[in-house]
Parts: sequence; structure tokens; C-alpha cells
Amino acid sequence: MSEQHKGLLLVYRRDAAACQIYDELVAAAAGGSNRPAGTSTAVVSPRPATGALPWLYYVQGSTYLETDNVDLEVSMSASDAPLQFVLSAYDINGTWLGLHNWTLQFQVCGAKVQEASKWTRFGVDYASSCSIDLASILAQLDYSSNGPRFYDPYLLQDDGTLYPIPIELVNKAQLQSSGGSTQEGGHVRRFFYMDTLLSTSTAATQDTSSQAVVFPSTMSLLIQIQPNQRNRIYPPVLTLKYAAMRNGANAPNLPAVFSVTYTNPQELNGAFWYSWQTMLIVLLVAVGGPVWIWRVMQYLQKRANAPMDLELLLFAAITAADVFSFTLVVVLFLVSLYWLILIKLQEGVLLLMLPDSQLNNFYVTVVLAMVGQSLGLLKMLFGQISVDIFFI
Repeated sequence: MSEQHKGLLLVYRRDAAACQIYDELVAAAAGGSNRPAGTSTAVVSPRPATGALPWLYYVQGSTYLETDNVDLEVSMSASDAPLQFVLSAYDINGTWLGLHNWTLQFQVCGAKVQEASKWTRFGVDYASSCSIDLASILAQLDYSSNGPRFYDPYLLQDDGTLYPIPIELVNKAQLQSSGGSTQEGGHVRRFFYMDTLLSTSTAATQDTSSQAVVFPSTMSLLIQIQPNQRNRIYPPVLTLKYAAMRNGANAPNLPAVFSVTYTNPQELNGAFWYSWQTMLIVLLVAVGGPVWIWRVMQYLQKRANAPMDLELLLFAAITAADVFSFTLVVVLFLVSLYWLILIKLQEGVLLLMLPDSQLNNFYVTVVLAMVGQSLGLLKMLFGQISVDIFFI
């Protein structure tokens, strides 16, 4: 087993002997510097000088996540080819196993063949989640290999070259000590899928007393467009969180998620919500306000010379809820129509649909509209059932 892969199976633990040996070898390859691999005082490139050794760490402090050098134009057109992601595979000894297209792999929960690769179509978000048991995990092990396989993910660019995809390991920040090449916030280049070779749960639970199968319980790929060139993207980021399932008959099921999200930068999301708020305020003031005043004035005319009392205040409050909530319904309809037309008709990338996690304002508006309209309906029903009818 190569030292770099032994350290990788320990999720880049800073205190692991394998990681320390790798740091020393990279430092020697870089000219005898005592600085650990992946750190630099004058950051130029996200890739450190590793010599003949594999690239495992990104240089700390470099702006590789915000660079605009991804040579790939994207489009929402159905006629365009899907994005192509490529995996460079290695065995436990570091032997290169070739390049493979990344389409169906790593979906722990499984998926239909015709659906599992839909995420490669630009703009199509994808998510697969489940509660997985030990037997399902063991069924996905590659028994033809002499150990776990390791992968460097890439994105195929328009010129045919491969762009490296940074990997964020959630567990790494929990297990490492401060400083060095694996300090918190740093990204890595290589990951493994499943491991039973070390046979301990150290990588995910710091429990060295029990045998376990280590697997990625969360694997999410984030692809973000650029604000000024929306037909281009920032470097995709793969986020991994490993979990360890005890290798025993009573092992509990664990959650597993594979997801791909295409999203806008914060600037575009902020511009959209600003437009939303502007339209909301304008319609509430220009439409809802006058209608509410008109209905209250009508009510006052029916109660000529009647003093202001609790009944009047209650009518004004319920009418306000009814009228302004209907205005919210109009806003929701217009925004939904906008998204429907935008998603269906755009070919060049203008704006991507916001993921569910960023639609809190929309959900709150839906709830307020439903509550207000419910009050208006109850008011109408009360008015109808409280009328006395006399038959003569």
C-alpha cells in the first residue's frame, strides 16, 4: 500500500504517520523546504510542487474556487451535449487504472440507469437519498480489486483537456490538528469510495476498537455559474462526508445522499430577491392598499353614524388579511409564471432555478397567503350563515 493512499484512507489525518511521510517527501521534492505540502507564503498556483508524487492537497490561501479559467461554455439548450466528468482511477498501490466517464458511479442508494446520469445535463439538479444497511454497502464493494480504489475527478473542457475538481472533506476538519498541509478549509484532490482494508472506523468516528466499512454517506457536487459570464462556470466542488458502519449483524442503517446542484452566485440570487421584494412592496401599496381602503369605506357607509368599536377594528383587520394575502397570491402567480417561461424558453443561461434551500422567502409568502385567504373565507362563511331569512 502506498503511503499517500494509506493517509487518504485515514481521511488526511494530520497526525497520521502516512500523512507526515507524504509531507516530508513533498517538501524534499520541492527543494528541501520544511513547509508542509499544500502551504505557501507566496501563492501563485493552487497545485504545490510535488515532483513525481501525486497531487493530494491544494495550496492554502489560493483563489482556485473563484477562478474564471474553466474553458467550458454551458447552455440550457436540449440539443447541447451533457457535461462530461472524468475519473482518473488508481489502485491501493498507486497503479494507474485509466480514465473513466463519471455517470452512474458513487450513487450508494442506487438509481435507474436511464435516470442516474441525468445530472450531467447542465441545469438539471439531482438528488438520491436513502437509509442504507450493511448488506447493501457490501454488495457495492469491488472484489476484483486488491483494495479500495482511488479517484481524481476532472471536468472535460471544450479544448479536450481535463480540469481538476477540488474536493472538500467534511470529516477532515474534524479529525486533523491545526496547521500543516491539511489545515481546516483546505481542499484535496483524491478520494476513495469504500474501504474495508484498514477495517477500523477511525476515518469517520475516531473509534479504533471496532471493525467497520467506511463509505461516503454524503456526496454532493456543486456547479456555479459566473455572474458576469453566465455561460461559463466556476470550478465545480465535490463535497464528501464519510461514515463508518460497524461490520456486524446488528449494524444500524445509516443515511446516504448523492446530489448535484447547479446554482447561481450570490450576486444573482441577491438581485432576484431584490426584484421580488420590490414587486411585492409595489403591489401591496399600489393594489392592496387602495382595495383595502375602499372596502373599509363601504363598510363605514353601511354603518352610518355608528361609533368606532371592536367590530369595526375586527372587520378592518380581517379585510386587510384577505386583501393583502390575495396580493401575495398575485405575486406568487407572477413569479411562478416568470420561472416557468424562463426555464422553458431560455437557451443561453440567464438565471438558474434556485434550490429548495434558498426558497425560504417563497415558502413564507405561500404560508401567509394561505392564512390570509383562509381568514377571508371564514369571514365570508360567517357573513352568510349569520343572515336571517324570513319566508312570507
